[in-house]
Amino acid sequence: MAVKRYMAWMLSGTAAQQLMQFAVMLYLARLLSPSDFGVFAICVIVYGICKLVAEIGVSSAVVHTDKLTGVDISSVFIFQLAFGSFISLLLYLNSTTIGLLFGQDNFGVYLETIAIAVFVTSLGSVSLAILNRDMRFKAISLINVCSFLFGYTLISISMSHADFGAYSLICGMLAQLAIQSFVSLVLTARKLRITFFDMSSVRRLLPYGIRHTLAEFSNLGASHGDNFVLAKYVSLESLGIYSRAYQIISAPAMLIGGTMDKVYFPIISRLKDRPKEVASLYMNGIVLVSWFSIPFGMVLHFNSEYIINLLLGSGWEQVAPVLGILSLIFLYRVGYKINDCVLRSMGNMTSRIFAQLFYAFCVLLGAYAGSHYGLVGVAAGVAIAIFLNFYVLYFCIDKSIRTEIGMASYTFKYGVYYVISYLMLDYLMVEFGGISNFVMMFAFWVLLLVLHLLLSFTVPHFMQRERDLYKRCYLYIAKSY
Repeated sequence: MAVKRYMAWMLSGTAAQQLMQFAVMLYLARLLSPSDFGVFAICVIVYGICKLVAEIGVSSAVVHTDKLTGVDISSVFIFQLAFGSFISLLLYLNSTTIGLLFGQDNFGVYLETIAIAVFVTSLGSVSLAILNRDMRFKAISLINVCSFLFGYTLISISMSHADFGAYSLICGMLAQLAIQSFVSLVLTARKLRITFFDMSSVRRLLPYGIRHTLAEFSNLGASHGDNFVLAKYVSLESLGIYSRAYQIISAPAMLIGGTMDKVYFPIISRLKDRPKEVASLYMNGIVLVSWFSIPFGMVLHFNSEYIINLLLGSGWEQVAPVLGILSLIFLYRVGYKINDCVLRSMGNMTSRIFAQLFYAFCVLLGAYAGSHYGLVGVAAGVAIAIFLNFYVLYFCIDKSIRTEIGMASYTFKYGVYYVISYLMLDYLMVEFGGISNFVMMFAFWVLLLVLHLLLSFTVPHFMQRERDLYKRCYLYIAKSY
């Protein structure tokens, strides 16, 4: 019951934030140019790098460690604030030079604001970690929703109307981070009492934190390597177009995968010595995600032009083919977040670092090779990298758990389901292409869910886990009423 309650709070909070992000993106797409979004994408890369360096993983170590005293919290907070201030100052003083690394000579004012954002993040990172450790997911959800609504949304839209361009997006992000840090500090004021600094407390948490940071650096390279290639070797306009497609595909991925990550991490961290329970929890999560992800990806793929026209309006037509390619691997985009969470929860940071380095290499290589064929080539290269990353992370999990997981069976049966779904929808698009796109999208979704149900109950030995989960869902709903 606790897992369901935590999942419900995180899902509702993440869903509210993702819906607001979607709505704000649609509105801003009509006020700002693709180049403005390209500038913001570069600033997000720089912020992500500096944030990782400033935190050194101590926030994750606070969540992961078994024992945490008041002295530990006080020491980590002081260390985090001091080191974060140092990194933000370095960024502020070298903003122009860093902009040149991306081939941009007018980025000084943007990166100076990002330096302030890094400092603000350092103020609240330990407080947010404490909220996560205490599983106060209701508070975290409310913080995320309110900070986005009263920070990013209010500031970015107001400044966009005043013709501030890309700077409106950056200032909106700064306002959001400021509200997050302030509220989390207030909520953890009783636990976060600054008494004195003990370096031994920091040293105890640093080994895990450093390994976590190295893995996250690789993850950052994988998450933004394609953006770096586009900014460096193509153009800011192409980066802005590509980033819109990636945001559309990432929003539902973050809604599902991000929610499960936040809930699974503290739970599996406590179950890491019980491999069979971890394996069962992991595969149930993957199967549940597949129910939604495969139909959603197919609907996006076959209706990408209609969706882009509906969401972004005219002037963004080049986003459609990029979205069409990325939607084909939507399942793996969500799934690798769950894989990464499980591996991180098990404490196997060495394997995670290896997997993330491999993923970053594949993204950079795929994006660079694909850049010779335009945006579609970059999207195809990144799609292959995401697919490979899912299975590399799985093999690392299998090595850590050392018990039967059942991924081979899952891969086969969902591969069959995927191929049947694609061929069926492709046939329907040819035969009934004149029907309203909205009707087609709804019909596709229903057909794919019905197909999954039929496979689950007509081939019970083939999809035993799925049938059991359907029965549990039915019994849970029936009991609720």
